[in-house]
Amino acid sequence: MKDKIDIYYLVELIWRRTDNRIIDRIPPFVYFKIVLSLLFMRRIDCMIGKYAKDSQDFYLANKDRFSDDKMFSGLQTISGGYPFYNVSGLNFDLIISLNNTINILVERYIQGFSDNVKDILDGMHFRDNMARLGSEYYAELLFRTFRDIDLSESAVDNESLLEMIYSLMNRLEGGHDFLYATPSPLATLMTEVLFPPLVPGRKDDSSISIYDPVCGTGTLLAKAYCKAIFRLFNRDNISLCGQDIDVDTSSIAKAFALLLGNEQSEICHGDTLANDMLPDGKFDFILADMPFRVSWKHIQPYIEQESFLSGSRFTAGLPNVNDSQFLFIEHMVSKMNPSGSRIVFVTTGSVLWIGDAKSGESRIRRWLFENDLIESIIALPNGVHRLAFNIPLYLWVITNKKEEKRKGKTLLVNASDFLEGNLKKSQFNYETISQILHFYKNCADTHHSKLLSNDQFGYYEISYYEKGDKKKKTVSFGLNTKVDEYFKTNVFPFAKGEVTIDYSSVEKGYAIDFNKFLNNVNDKLTND
Repeated sequence: MKDKIDIYYLVELIWRRTDNRIIDRIPPFVYFKIVLSLLFMRRIDCMIGKYAKDSQDFYLANKDRFSDDKMFSGLQTISGGYPFYNVSGLNFDLIISLNNTINILVERYIQGFSDNVKDILDGMHFRDNMARLGSEYYAELLFRTFRDIDLSESAVDNESLLEMIYSLMNRLEGGHDFLYATPSPLATLMTEVLFPPLVPGRKDDSSISIYDPVCGTGTLLAKAYCKAIFRLFNRDNISLCGQDIDVDTSSIAKAFALLLGNEQSEICHGDTLANDMLPDGKFDFILADMPFRVSWKHIQPYIEQESFLSGSRFTAGLPNVNDSQFLFIEHMVSKMNPSGSRIVFVTTGSVLWIGDAKSGESRIRRWLFENDLIESIIALPNGVHRLAFNIPLYLWVITNKKEEKRKGKTLLVNASDFLEGNLKKSQFNYETISQILHFYKNCADTHHSKLLSNDQFGYYEISYYEKGDKKKKTVSFGLNTKVDEYFKTNVFPFAKGEVTIDYSSVEKGYAIDFNKFLNNVNDKLTND
């Protein structure tokens, strides 16, 4: 077996050879898409490039007599069993060594790919982006650079390939802004809590499905796939599914799924909320890094129409049109496998508390609590998310198959002040992740965590009128308090006139207030 290659050296090599000569010629996002496309093609080349002549010979000998299915099956067998092939007779070595116009060779190479690869390259606009380079010199420079990099599976495993993508994005200023990928440490935490604990010595041969409704470039799905294999699920029994509104990012997600060898994958392009491309899909594991505070006003008619249908995704309630986070939560819950599913996602703080008891937001929270779906909510440290650096974020874990000790309860973990070293800037690293997992897995009452009854998040909201004051007043109190008792103790003694209680206005609401249950945590981590 080959020694693993230092991926950061590879990133530096790509950057050093191409950046100064190319980055000034084209916009950064075009450069990055070209690099990502070549990374994809070179990975495939390291898998099947050695079969170039055999594949071409088989294709030419049988193209007029084999059906498409038979041809694909035969070429797949010749190409080492991978779910793709190339019949051009070319590979990266030959593209560089042949004495011919490189653009002609590259076009012949692309045309020789199986349809699944060609569709991905079209979605990534590879030809158009390469054309923007102008001179063939730059095309040859890029192909020569990647030809010299060993991206074989034995040299760079799937997780290392993901880290290469993250590193390239970090190196290219603004890279995260046009091709978003969930930050690697956050993705690690999400996948750690997504899957059940590892059972030593046991191989799980059950088929599982992993779904991301806002999959972006697919890095979160790919990370989940790698974690599932680590947790001893059989790689042949894992299907990856996702949808994204952007054609570029969904194409990259397809590329990831293909490189992982996931033939059961189904990555779709489209607006998940307005047009669910997997309407009948039920999934075992669901995770999402969904957009924060994004309006759904442009699709409001579609959402409202669906909400009137019995059993539809949005019957629990509709939030304010200024924020679609609640809609994605309802959508993900609708995708749960009745036999047991787990969902992990990140939201802003407003999802925990915004809206009065009658609001759509509160009704959605009530629906989640009364169906005992919320397993845990973790207040994350500041700075874990590039696109929301100074905004408090929360990691949710939802399941319809809770452990016995968690039934009827919700665990709060306050990691908001988990700092490591620098008190002015949180560093969300793997040590911090292990500390968060310590409190999540222990599921106990500590200085940083509380296991609470679901009813403790509920409250009653009721209106009343005071004689001489035409303005309606509203109060709220816990579910364990009776209306008359509350007014006798908290309203009547302080009223300036006769009080009339509007019993018909009573509404049950739910909200999550971390400060109510957990004190401010220390700057330094402790193992309570």
